[in-house]
Amino acid sequence: MVSIVIPLYQGERYLAALLSSLAAQVDAPTFEVLVADNGSTDAGREVASSFHGSLELRVIDAGARQGQTYARNQGAAAAAGSKLLFLDQDDVVNDRYVASMCAALDAHDIVGARMDRFRLNPGWRAGVRQLAQETGLAAGPPHPWAYGGTLGVRRERFDQVGGFDERLTIAAEDEDLCWRLQAQGATIAFVPDAIVHYRLPDSWRALFRQGRRYGLAQVQVDTLHAANGRVSPTVWSQCRRILVEAPRAMLSPVTARRWTFAFLLGRRLGTLRGLWERRLRSGARDPG
Repeated sequence: MVSIVIPLYQGERYLAALLSSLAAQVDAPTFEVLVADNGSTDAGREVASSFHGSLELRVIDAGARQGQTYARNQGAAAAAGSKLLFLDQDDVVNDRYVASMCAALDAHDIVGARMDRFRLNPGWRAGVRQLAQETGLAAGPPHPWAYGGTLGVRRERFDQVGGFDERLTIAAEDEDLCWRLQAQGATIAFVPDAIVHYRLPDSWRALFRQGRRYGLAQVQVDTLHAANGRVSPTVWSQCRRILVEAPRAMLSPVTARRWTFAFLLGRRLGTLRGLWERRLRSGARDPG
């Protein structure tokens, strides 16, 4: 049995497209879908329930604590499969996704699907962000890693490290999980035949917020893995990048470049906030 875990929060708009792509799988082993509802107030649960006839599907109540990390862990805890696949509610997969991911998990402990940004982001919007996992896994140090919405893990390995770290509530829990697993000897592989069509944020404000989350979370996970070679950027490097990137974006006639800057600005400011918060925590621990 293979278990696919989908954290759900206000996902009514896109969830049907993802579940339809799972219902259209080819040559897939038996699999179940667990939709872990993290406290939605829209019709996302009803959308999920409408697929009971075409998928072996359960909706799990994961609303006791807010956050995608918690929802993923709750879905995994309820799963019956020996292989766990994690997807995000607003993406879509190709028809051999399950078959390809499961075959790769026969040989490896952790696998990551190939990400595509063109199918769901028409025209210039596909150029707003490049994705690290279009041709291979994202780089470390200390180890390569796979995005959470593309991730497959053997169940015994996932349980061995206690699943996702629920202290990482906004992002970067995927990096952390992959690094902790590999530190215990797990193997990881890229699966180019399994494709996750990734949906980018559809406004510059949403891109800014996504970048800010990524920047803040990256400092958090860098701090957790400092002993393994992770080094956070400096305040000066982030300020310098803003000063260089801002005029280029503002003067560019290309809309995609301006939207890219919204993401980058959010990321720089999120990183600066993370560095400041870390400094405050460090000062609180050092009474001298």
